[in-house]
Amino acid sequence: MEQQRVQKSVQETTEQEEIQHGPFPVEQLQVSHTHFFNGFGSGIAAVDVKKLKDAGLCTVEAVAYSPRKELLLIKGISEAKVDKIVEAASKLVPMGFTSAGQLHAQREEIILLTTGSKELDKVLEGGVETGSITEIYGEFRCGKTQLCHTLCVTCQLPLEQGGGEGKAMYIDAEGTFRPQRLLQIADRYGLNGADVLENVAYARAYNTDHQSRLLLEAASMMIETRFALVVVDSATALYRTDFSGRGELSARQMHLGKFLRSLQKLADEFGVAVVITNQVVSQVDGSAVFSGPQIKPIGGNIMAHASTTRLALRKGRAEERICKVISSPCLAEAEARFQITAEGVTDVKD
Repeated sequence: MEQQRVQKSVQETTEQEEIQHGPFPVEQLQVSHTHFFNGFGSGIAAVDVKKLKDAGLCTVEAVAYSPRKELLLIKGISEAKVDKIVEAASKLVPMGFTSAGQLHAQREEIILLTTGSKELDKVLEGGVETGSITEIYGEFRCGKTQLCHTLCVTCQLPLEQGGGEGKAMYIDAEGTFRPQRLLQIADRYGLNGADVLENVAYARAYNTDHQSRLLLEAASMMIETRFALVVVDSATALYRTDFSGRGELSARQMHLGKFLRSLQKLADEFGVAVVITNQVVSQVDGSAVFSGPQIKPIGGNIMAHASTTRLALRKGRAEERICKVISSPCLAEAEARFQITAEGVTDVKD
C-alpha cells in the first residue's frame, strides 16, 4: 500500500514535470524524482542545494549549463558531489541533440515584444525576441533609453497586443531611468500607472562588479515571478571608467565577456528578452577629414559575438530616429523610421 502511494506521488510529480514549462528551481535536485525512482536515494543533500543557491545557481538549468570547474569553485562541494550534481541535473534538463523540425516548432512559439512602432516591428519581424540578446547602439540622444522605457511597458501587455505578460527588470548604469516616462507610456496603452511601476524591478549599478552581482540577484527574483524583459542601460558605460588604457584591455574584455555570458544564461534559463544598450566611439583616422568621424560600437568582437541581434540607431530630422539591423541570424539588413514622443516610441507621423 505504502509502495503504491509513493509510486503514485512519483508518477504525479513526473507528470507535473512534463507539464511544467520554463526553469526548474534548484530544489528539484534535492528530491530528484529520477534518482528516487531509480533507487539512488533522495538526490542531493539540502545543505549542498543551499550552497548552489548561495553561489547564484537558482535553477537546475543554471547548474546543467555551468562548466564543471565553476562548480568545483563552490566552497564545500567536493569532486564526487559535483559529479553527482551534474548527473542529477542532466537527467532533468535535456542537453542532447534534437531535430531541426522540433526546434522550428519551438521557435514558432517564441514571444516577440512590440517596440511601440509598427514600422520598427516589421523590420524586426514582430518585435524584440525573447530568449536572446538584442543590442542597441548609437550616439547620445538617438533614442536608446527611450526605446528601453517603452519596452518596459509593452512587455507587460497581453500576448495578443504584442506583449509578454511579464515584469521588467532595469539595470541602470548611467542614471537615466525615469519612472514618469513609464507613466506617460502606460497612459497610451490604457494601463494602470501604479501597476506598471510596481512591475518594473529597478537597480542602479555603480561599478562593473556590482553590475555582475545584480545578475545573481536577478536570477533569484526570476524564480519567484515571471519576468519578460531584462534591460541593461548601458552594458558598457562602467567598463569605460573601471578599466583604463591598453594595459587593462584584456582584463576588461574578459570581465565583459563573463557579464554577457551571464546575461545569455538568463535568456536561456528564463526565456526573457535581454536588451542591452551600448555606447559608441568615433574613429578619427585619415579618411575622417573627408567623410567625418566613423561611429563604431565599443566592446569589440566580444560584444559583437554575444549579441544575437544588433541594432544601430541614429538621429533623423527633429524627433525622428532611424534604426538599422546590423546583424542577426534571421533578419535582413533593413532600416526603419520611428519617432520619440511623450508616449514613447511611435510610428513617424508624416
